[in-house]
Amino acid sequence: MKETLIVDPSLFVPQFLRPPLLPGETEATRKNLHLESTHGHVYADITLVDTGTPDGNTVDLRRKRVVMKLVSSHGGITAKVVRTRNSVCSSSV
Repeated sequence: MKETLIVDPSLFVPQFLRPPLLPGETEATRKNLHLESTHGHVYADITLVDTGTPDGNTVDLRRKRVVMKLVSSHGGITAKVVRTRNSVCSSSV
């Protein structure tokens, strides 16, 4: 598994789009990111962004918990996690 991901903890995900909770998991302990491989390596390039909230305030990642779980039963895990203070997504008109 090789993934490049952007995690924005300020985004609201509607309940119907969220995967079912795992056994023993609650909404309070739900992971922002869960990557799992049974037979192979996990390579992940993860960028954490603090793009802001609907009221225009910036989310301070030092105060916002981001929970990630990376698992490989028969392989290694390589992850690069970086934080950016600016939005990595932009739009032009």
